[in-house]
Amino acid sequence: MPNLFISYRRADSGASAELIHKRLVSWFGRERVFFDVEEIRAGEDWQRRLGERMDRCDAVLAIIGRGWLVDLDAGTRRLDDADDKVRWEIAQAFALGKRVLPLLVDGASLPDAADLPDSLKPLAGLQAIKIAHERRNKDLDTLVEELIGRHNLLDLFRYRLRLVKRAAIVIPAVALAGLAFAWVSLFDLFALDTASASYVMLLGDLVSDNRPDDALLLVTVPADPERAADKSQRQDLARLIEALSRRQAKRVVFDVFFRAGPASPFDAELLEAARAATAHGVEVIFGFNDFADGVPVSLPRLREVASGLGNVCVGLQRGVATLGSLVVSHGKADHPSLALLTALGPVTIKRIRDDTGEVEATDANGALRAVPFTRRETVSHSDARCPGLAPGDQVITLIAPLSPRERLASAQLRMDLAQALRGDADLHGRIVLVGLEDRLDELSTRLDAGARQRQGFEFQADVASAVLRGIAIRPLNPWGQWGIMLLLGTAAAGYRLSRFGGSGRWDWLVLVAVPLAYLIAAVIVYTQFRLLLNVVYHLTAFYVAYAVFARLERRWLNAPA
Repeated sequence: MPNLFISYRRADSGASAELIHKRLVSWFGRERVFFDVEEIRAGEDWQRRLGERMDRCDAVLAIIGRGWLVDLDAGTRRLDDADDKVRWEIAQAFALGKRVLPLLVDGASLPDAADLPDSLKPLAGLQAIKIAHERRNKDLDTLVEELIGRHNLLDLFRYRLRLVKRAAIVIPAVALAGLAFAWVSLFDLFALDTASASYVMLLGDLVSDNRPDDALLLVTVPADPERAADKSQRQDLARLIEALSRRQAKRVVFDVFFRAGPASPFDAELLEAARAATAHGVEVIFGFNDFADGVPVSLPRLREVASGLGNVCVGLQRGVATLGSLVVSHGKADHPSLALLTALGPVTIKRIRDDTGEVEATDANGALRAVPFTRRETVSHSDARCPGLAPGDQVITLIAPLSPRERLASAQLRMDLAQALRGDADLHGRIVLVGLEDRLDELSTRLDAGARQRQGFEFQADVASAVLRGIAIRPLNPWGQWGIMLLLGTAAAGYRLSRFGGSGRWDWLVLVAVPLAYLIAAVIVYTQFRLLLNVVYHLTAFYVAYAVFARLERRWLNAPA
C-alpha cells in the first residue's frame, strides 16, 4: 500500500483535490494520504513539514487545473518564484527520485516543457491521468488501479470477498457462543451479567419520571423499641385502622408481621379494629414472614378477621438489583406477596403460567386477574430476614421501575402516623400502605448509593405500582438476544471491511462510540418497552467479532500480527 503526497493549488483545483483526497483515503487510509489542508497547522514550518512527508511518500500526485500554469501573484507567474510551494514540492519529488503522477482536472492539459522552470521540465514528459467530471468515478478507479497495480487491486477485492464469506460463518458462531454463555450465565461468575443489567436499569430509572401509582398513600409509623417490646404499639395500629376506615380508604395494608410469642393485652383491640373495618367494606391486610407447618405465622384469629395475609419478603438479591416478589411457593401452597395484595386486594392464586409469564389469580369478586411477572426463582439458601423461605422454595419475582427517594417522600404520597390519625380528608378509593420506620427493615436498591437505603414498605410501594400498571421488566427472549449479537457482530465485521487495508486511526473512536451508543439504546429500550438487554454479552460479541476480523485482515495483508 503506497504512501501518497497530494500537490495542488487551492485557487486552481481546491475542490477537485478535496474530492480526490476523500476517494484515496477510502482506499488507503488517512495516514497514507498527505493533504496539507488537514496536516499543516498554523504557525508550523511548512517546508520542514512537507519535506518530512515527501521523504516518506512513494508517489506524488500533481493535480493540475486550467489555471495551474498561469496562476499569478502581483503580475508574476507563481511557478517562476523559486519559493513557490507547488514548484518546490514537485522539484523536490524529482530530486528525491519519487514517482510523480500528473492528474489533469477541469479539462486541463499537460504543460509543455518550454513553459516550465528547469526543475519541473521532466513533468512535461510524464503520462498523465485525466479526471473528467462526467466520468469521475471511473477515472478515480483508474487512478487507484495505477497506484497499487491491477494485480494488487484484484487481490484487495478478493480479500474483501473472503472477509465477507468468512463473516457468514464467524458472526453466527460468535452469536451462538454468546447465547450459550448467556444461557449458563457465564459472566455471573464474576457478577458482570447482573451488574451490567442493574446499571442499565439505574440509568433508565434516573432519566424516567417514575413515581408510585396515584391510588397509593404511604403512612409511616415511627420506630419505638420500647412500645414494640411490650406490644403496646398495636394499639396505635388499631386506632389507625379506625381512622382510615372513617375516611373511607379502600384498602389498608400493613407491611408489618407479628412474631410468635405470648398474647398481648392489645391484641384484642387490633383484632376488633380489623373486624369492624372489614365489616364496613374496608379491606385490611397484614404481612407475615414465616411459616409453621406450611401455615403463615401471625396473631391468633388474625386470619379470621383480616382480609388477607401477604408475604413481606421482597424477593431475592441479584448483584445490586433487588427483585420484588409476587408469589411464594412453600410446600404445596402458593402464597401471595404483600405487594400483590396491596395492588389487587385479597386474591387466590390459581396458577402460574411460565408460557405467558403471568400469575393468574381470582380476586374477592371472583374475577380472574392476570399479572405479568419477570421470572421464577428457586431459593438456594436460608435468609434470617425471611425465615419462611427454605431452600427449594420458589419465588415468582418481578423487576419493577423504582421511584427516586424524593418522590417517595412527597406530601402527596406520604404522611406520618399523627397526620393520619388527626386528618379528616376523604380517602375514598385510596390504598393505604402502612410501614414501620425501622432500620432493621431497610434494604438497598439500584437507586440507593452508599449508605443511603430505603424502607421495605417504600420498595413494596413501587412493586405494587408496577402490578397496578401491568408492568413487569423482562429480559429479551433468546431469539432477540441472538439477533442483537448477530447485528453487533455484523457491525464489527462491516467496519473492518470498510477500512480493509487502510488506516486504523479512528479505531479507538469506533471501539468507544459503538458501546456507548448501544448503552444509550439499551436504556431507551428499558424505559420505553420495559425490556432488559443483556449488554455484557452483546458487547462481548461485538469485540470478539472485531478482534477476529482484525486478525484475519492482518494475516491476509501479511502485516505483523
